[in-house]
Amino acid sequence: MAGNGQAAFSVASRAAGLLPGLQGADFQIGCVVEDLEAASRLWGAMLGIGPWIAMDDYTGYKIHWNGSDLDIGMAVAFSYFGDVQVELIAPKPG
Repeated sequence: MAGNGQAAFSVASRAAGLLPGLQGADFQIGCVVEDLEAASRLWGAMLGIGPWIAMDDYTGYKIHWNGSDLDIGMAVAFSYFGDVQVELIAPKPG
């Protein structure tokens, strides 16, 4: 885990150098969910977040995992909670 935290800190530090106004600010929260529609309704009901902009078939995201290149499919939805962008991500099988 320490390695992951160090990598995240390194990326955040580089981003802060490029975008100094974002240093120390929370500007996006991304959450992986099973059901995008149910999650957006729940976040709306509990926190008043909405309206949502949703893309049901977001493709073209590639990762390299265990020596293989993989195409990742997902559905995503975006909204705002004050100044913070909220992203819900629902991976698709395959």
